[in-house]
Amino acid sequence: MGVGVAVEALIVVDLQVGLVSGAGAVPDALPVLERIGGLLARAREGGVLTVHLQNDGPVGAVDEPGTPGWQFALPVEARELVVRKSSDDGERSTRRRPQWTTR
Repeated sequence: MGVGVAVEALIVVDLQVGLVSGAGAVPDALPVLERIGGLLARAREGGVLTVHLQNDGPVGAVDEPGTPGWQFALPVEARELVVRKSSDDGERSTRRRPQWTTR
């Protein structure tokens, strides 16, 4: 997304409410959100494939499915892919997902 760089995809990993707000938030969460929001805008404008990895934490975790902390921190558009994972290792837990080969 820089000058002269062809970008085929933007993968946004675990950008969920519970991980960017509250006591357990990543350091400097606001600048991180702003930066990723800008990258998302550029990817959308350029028609770049965007994939959002969403962690399904265990019961009681800040990112437990269905809880407010599990929700995405930034909006996901209908044309973007969402891949849920049950392990903090996104590559291992999504390795054989058909979504990776459908585009």
